[in-house]
Amino acid sequence: MKTTLLSLRLSWWFYPLILLLGASVEPMRGAAPLISPLPEEIMRVLVKEFPGGKVTGFGREREMGIWLFEVRVRKGREKYGVEITRDGGLVEISRSIAVTELPPQIAVLVRTRLKPVRVLRVERTERRGTVRTGQYKALKAPRIVYEISYIGLDRRRYRKQLDSNGVLELPATVLAVLNSRFKGARITEVELDAEGAEDRFHIQLLTPAKARIETVMDSRGRILEMEYPIRFAALPAAAAKRLRGDRSLRTAVKTEVRRRDVYDFHPRRSSRSRGKTPARAGTPKATATYVATVYDRRGRMCEFRFDERGRLTASSPWERAPKPREDEDGD
Repeated sequence: MKTTLLSLRLSWWFYPLILLLGASVEPMRGAAPLISPLPEEIMRVLVKEFPGGKVTGFGREREMGIWLFEVRVRKGREKYGVEITRDGGLVEISRSIAVTELPPQIAVLVRTRLKPVRVLRVERTERRGTVRTGQYKALKAPRIVYEISYIGLDRRRYRKQLDSNGVLELPATVLAVLNSRFKGARITEVELDAEGAEDRFHIQLLTPAKARIETVMDSRGRILEMEYPIRFAALPAAAAKRLRGDRSLRTAVKTEVRRRDVYDFHPRRSSRSRGKTPARAGTPKATATYVATVYDRRGRMCEFRFDERGRLTASSPWERAPKPREDEDGD
């Protein structure tokens, strides 16, 4: 019997048996097992990137305004982590490697800049795309980043990212803003976006109250985007009324609301504003959007998006909810 990812030649009675038992199909000749209802667009990308590989599991994580699928793939002895959008936009592919597999220039940086007493883990990440203002954008060329977890000379644990340009460190201007605006928050993840005219830093923070904040900043310390949790009562009145009146949400057991602010430091002047006193230099124009994620007692979720006036702009069907996120300890 031959099994492929996109078509399964099985007898008619076997399909309902798979759905009933939740069984996986052992792959043969370049296929991945049918273990979950991953979108077809994602499966096509996985077949192309990992011929002969197996999908061993997946989850979902909200990042910079959209949900990303985190897919685990095994090909031979190698295990990969893949971040990908629902539409098949490949964000990154990562895998653990040995220290001896580091390129010579990266190995030199590790020895001279990090000076580890002991290296605990090395992860190689190939970034293919990024998320800006809630939209996926493919990179012009893949970017390779190495994350090193190690014990330093002071016997403390550290985790640093390196690429061919050196150690990825947040500029002092960025750190100053983070320390003043998000007091007590811990940086859990940093990603550099160097595709545009100016470097951007995607930063994830965890507050003492366990609230997860995501922000995008430039090297001058300006906040370009920020997403953070808010109370249901902080929703615009029209949005709250829309959710309360939706009959499909009667089985809901929990609602999470997040606000997303996008700042424009170069707003276009309309014809009506000509001749008026221009806004003070550096004053950004902010646009707010709201996302309400509703969970029901059957373990499903759906989303509603509203603009700053509370008007519904998009909604999603009920889907299986991802497992609760477990934030790693930052170093």
